[in-house]
Amino acid sequence: MPTRLAFLGLGAMGHPIARNLAAKRGSEAETLVAVDADPARLAGLDTPGLVATTDSGQAAGAEVLFLCLPNGEVVEAALFGADRLLERLAPGALVVDLSTIAHAKTLAIGRAVAATGRRFVDAPVSGAPAGAEAGTLTVMCGGAAGAVAQVRPLLERIGTTVLHMGPPGSGQLTKMVNQI
Repeated sequence: MPTRLAFLGLGAMGHPIARNLAAKRGSEAETLVAVDADPARLAGLDTPGLVATTDSGQAAGAEVLFLCLPNGEVVEAALFGADRLLERLAPGALVVDLSTIAHAKTLAIGRAVAATGRRFVDAPVSGAPAGAEAGTLTVMCGGAAGAVAQVRPLLERIGTTVLHMGPPGSGQLTKMVNQI
């Protein structure tokens, strides 16, 4: 099980998801660095094992990085922008994108992540802020079977239904169908 986790995006969904990830941590050695550019969003994240910060550099070295961001452009900027966070993750790290973004953008991001030797799972969620608070989200995953299996125990901390829908991009397609 990975022991160094990071989480970017502490909005209406991300804040309670990050709190649930930390509250249900697998061991005393596990840490979660929760990052948001808005310092006001760090309030209430005083769970043991959780470090809340506005400094995305503290996510460097993470073995699993969760993203819960508003759109594909923000996801790209977080991973490939000025901070170059993707390159600063642990070798072989797993990027799990909980954001709801366009399918084509997800595929492009997944390919770019893979080009660095890291793995990618698109895992948009359904259940609204109330489900995020309660830890009862539905998580629709697209990615390699091994990557989804590795992250499943972490996703089960935030959701009661974790579905592997197929290859990268399948989570976003399933979410789109669900919304229709």
